[in-house]
Amino acid sequence: MEVDNLNVRENSKKKDRSKIRCYNCQKLGHHSSECQKPKKKISSQEPHSRHATSEVHEESTTHDDVAMSRTSPSDILRLQAAKQSLGLSVKRSEEKINVMIDSGATTSLCRVVMGSCVVREMTVRIAGYDNVVSDPTRTREVTETLVMYNMRFDNVTMTKGT
Repeated sequence: MEVDNLNVRENSKKKDRSKIRCYNCQKLGHHSSECQKPKKKISSQEPHSRHATSEVHEESTTHDDVAMSRTSPSDILRLQAAKQSLGLSVKRSEEKINVMIDSGATTSLCRVVMGSCVVREMTVRIAGYDNVVSDPTRTREVTETLVMYNMRFDNVTMTKGT
């Protein structure tokens, strides 16, 4: 039995392409194989600590362009040298606190009570790996001197986690 493929295609329902998301440019309406933009290249030669997978976008109160905060690779290397595991014991003033530091994160999150000085209040949006951006959230930046093992970090700026 022979089937005419042309007739089968004509009779089948067309798929709604408006809900298809391109993995290359993140736009709707096409697959990455059909994308007109250049393919993203991720070098496997670079260390993973240099690939930022999320960003904190700070919204300006004057509606200027959005600013992004990134941790430098040297900061990441200092933290990795201090402790290879995620759990750290941090001494704040005379109090010891157990914290979890993500060495690949661009911003350290904490509770406001941890900081001795509130630097400023701001509105932020979190952009994840898949470029999905959260709704604007009010938060505060605080500073504190942290001691991890034999390393001292003066006036570390941290963002209050929600």
